[in-house]
Amino acid sequence: MEGFADIFSIFMATGSLLMLAVSLFVLLLPKVKFSFTKKVKTFLENQGPTILFMTAFFAVMGSLIYSDVLGMEPCQLCWYQRIVMYPLPVLLGYAMYKKDVKSLLPYLQILIIIGLVISVYQYLSQMLPGFATITKIAESCGVSGPACTDTYIEAFGFVTIPLMSVAAFWFMLTLVRGIRKA
Repeated sequence: MEGFADIFSIFMATGSLLMLAVSLFVLLLPKVKFSFTKKVKTFLENQGPTILFMTAFFAVMGSLIYSDVLGMEPCQLCWYQRIVMYPLPVLLGYAMYKKDVKSLLPYLQILIIIGLVISVYQYLSQMLPGFATITKIAESCGVSGPACTDTYIEAFGFVTIPLMSVAAFWFMLTLVRGIRKA
């Protein structure tokens, strides 16, 4: 199973880095006057909800594969991120079925920002020694499960599971903002 874990982690890490790159591009888009800015807005309006749903769905599936297939027990902060992420595909799927995604976007944005803050905190706790001791949350991590600063994987030398979570939440936040403006 170790070979599958490595391949899966590289696949997930590459996707995460791609999401971060696309997010950066979309965020810089209004600052630069490209001739295809209107096409991007039209694309986000038409395909944005589907991409948003697929991102949330694959984030949920990825977390389940890591925990249930590969046996990587989630830490306390991972559980908080899951609590925020898991309802997103269900809510988006229902909103897409009803053809009313825009009315749900402000509520999704709140959930996404909460998940983003938690995942950024966890990633910083993993990567910066001593950062985890700033709050009491980090002290309670690891009491009944793995420590929140443990790294199961580290693809490309810096992509851990919390960074993948940061990428997913950031990408979804970028999409939500883009869809709302479209």
